Amino acid sequence: MDLLKKADRQGRQYLVYMDAEFQTYRLPAGPGDGLAALGYTNTPYLYGMAPTNVGQNNYHFLLNLGFIVFDGACERTYNFAMFPSLFDVKSPLFNNGQMLEPGYTTCAPAVAAAIEGLRSTASTASTASTAAQEDKFPFYKTLSLGKRGVFRKINDVYNGSIGVEEQALSIASLQRFIQYIVPRAVIVHKGRNDLYALRNSALFYGLSIDNLLARDLDAIQLKLPGLATKQLGAIQGYLVEPPLTVGASDVIVARAPALRQLRDKVLAEVAAHFNKLWHDAAAVSAHNPLVDCAYAMVMDIGLLGT
Repeated sequence: MDLLKKADRQGRQYLVYMDAEFQTYRLPAGPGDGLAALGYTNTPYLYGMAPTNVGQNNYHFLLNLGFIVFDGACERTYNFAMFPSLFDVKSPLFNNGQMLEPGYTTCAPAVAAAIEGLRSTASTASTASTAAQEDKFPFYKTLSLGKRGVFRKINDVYNGSIGVEEQALSIASLQRFIQYIVPRAVIVHKGRNDLYALRNSALFYGLSIDNLLARDLDAIQLKLPGLATKQLGAIQGYLVEPPLTVGASDVIVARAPALRQLRDKVLAEVAAHFNKLWHDAAAVSAHNPLVDCAYAMVMDIGLLGT
């Protein structure tokens, strides 16, 4: 854990790695946007805007939230919360959501398998050529009537897996995070959408975020020769197993063994956390929020001094 002591806490008591998976809703931009009228923040499209986004506002909310809290002695706590899908065909605000995607929706393994089966049913209903052109994260109003039925079933399966007690615990975890952890921590994350979802869900549950100090790893100018993609999993893989043939810096090469050992220790503890939660660690893979928190930790401290 010595490497973590070198991370920049910016004067705060805690160092926190945070990651979220999202549920997203779309409303036409303009006077009829009821989410804007209520103070929610839409996610701006600064690059890669698809033609279907023109004239639309998209809003991110939390589906899953994971955060690892390191104190001054680098003792750590693992936190994971599931939030229900807000999708409701009768709601004027949440009736055009994105379909929940297997692999991006962390839930109990049996629930994930049921969702994947339903998505497979929806995919095989299309021809191969049509399916190849389809959006991986379609919005409800873009779907055919049959696929809208699958969409509703997926949301019902996911929401049915979150009991009243679990939902209350998730909201309490969010409240503790916002009211106790955030004012005392630097929050490290990768990607602006995490904070949009956090702020919108806070507003939805009647919470207010103050004194947020965040470090977005997307703002780092990477100098990693031979890195094929800027995805988080690829970056952490490079830092723990640097390719020696492409000129990785001496600092990165020297740090890699200790960084790999730290990553593996944290990932083992993440697996234990989910094994205790669901008696099954099968959900521990990329896009699981706590796994991505561990990868963000690797990126944050692996690039120190480079």
